[in-house]
Amino acid sequence: MSSCNKCGDNFVGEGDVPCSCCGGYYHYRCSGMLENTYKRMTAEKKSNWRCIPCRQSDNNDSLSELVKEFKGFKVQMQNVQSGLDQANQGIANLEGKFDLIENRLEDFDVRLTLTESKVDRLPSIEANLKQLEAEFVTLKANERDRDQFCRLNNVEISGVPQKDNENLMSILNNICLKVGFGLLETDVDSIHRVRRFPLSVGSGNRADPRPPAIIVRFCQRRRKDELVAAARARRGLTSADAGLPGPAVPVYVNEHLTAVNKILLRQARDRKAELNYSYLWVKQCKIHMRKSDSSKVYVVTSEADLKKLK
Repeated sequence: MSSCNKCGDNFVGEGDVPCSCCGGYYHYRCSGMLENTYKRMTAEKKSNWRCIPCRQSDNNDSLSELVKEFKGFKVQMQNVQSGLDQANQGIANLEGKFDLIENRLEDFDVRLTLTESKVDRLPSIEANLKQLEAEFVTLKANERDRDQFCRLNNVEISGVPQKDNENLMSILNNICLKVGFGLLETDVDSIHRVRRFPLSVGSGNRADPRPPAIIVRFCQRRRKDELVAAARARRGLTSADAGLPGPAVPVYVNEHLTAVNKILLRQARDRKAELNYSYLWVKQCKIHMRKSDSSKVYVVTSEADLKKLK
């Protein structure tokens, strides 16, 4: 006969309780339950009944599993905490970048405000520039007019070969005799030669091969005008007429124009040929043009005047 797993006594007239886990048998009193309680249990409960040691073992196993789960949870929490720390660091970095972006935006806003202020001033600046340009053009024109006004009493004689120890008054006297102009001792204020400016050739300059012009300054503008008129009436003057030896070369007696007006006169000649104008002349150092005997006389003072001609 089998014995009780707890007390070791043999079963004598007392029912036994089998453990479904370890297979051992127990007295009712050793199993921890009353006989009537055990007998009232269903067959399923009886087949699943376990003794106290087996139940304690199961509790220990459950506790061990619970400890393992807790440790796993603790590791997970540590991983979560590490992730949170990294996230917090990332957020801190983002906050730093946002602060930098905000500072840059504030700086950009200040610059934009300054730019808008400058843009708002552009119309007035543009108006001032246009006014200054107009004033500059006027000042430049006035300066050109003053420069030309200073030459109203001058005659420019071109083409006369230059010689050493030359007598310019003698040359002037010979020209005046040839054109029929009676030169008086009181007519001439000064007489001298002036060098010519270099000729523009492409992107560079070269020396003008022509001899320096002779500039004669008269005391009276009326006398200067009379000499110019007499010279124009007597065409074909040469160096021989001026009493100079050597081959005869053409000599010209004209009003003394400024460099700007000389360029303008050259442009006027080109425009005259282009538009088929009949007349182009200079009087009182001003350029005049006329298309025909019955048409209007135009006074050319600038390149813009030439462009208006038709």
